[in-house]
Amino acid sequence: MNRMTTRLALLVCVALTGAVAPLLPAQDTQPRAAMLRRELEQRFAAQMREQLQLTGEQETKVRGIMSGFAERRRALEGEERAMRQALNGQLRPGIAANADSVGTLVDGISAARVR
Repeated sequence: MNRMTTRLALLVCVALTGAVAPLLPAQDTQPRAAMLRRELEQRFAAQMREQLQLTGEQETKVRGIMSGFAERRRALEGEERAMRQALNGQLRPGIAANADSVGTLVDGISAARVR
């Protein structure tokens, strides 16, 4: 398996798993999101195994890379979500925002997007 194919597979998986959570209803999001994420990852792994003709060892390595990257991405998304909520709290109509806080939050959100 060449590096470009591995990167492409990883990118597709990340894009697909990131699209699941926003589609879920607000209540019971965590268990349902985990179930849908697991199902999506299983389907993706089956297609990847078939299309790339991976050996068992290669598949294990790719799964490890994908799961580690997905966990890191979810953590970063959580941090960004918390910063956006704090920013929304600062930008309420009729209430003066703290300029330092707004600047720090906007910088933090920008930095999170780059990571």
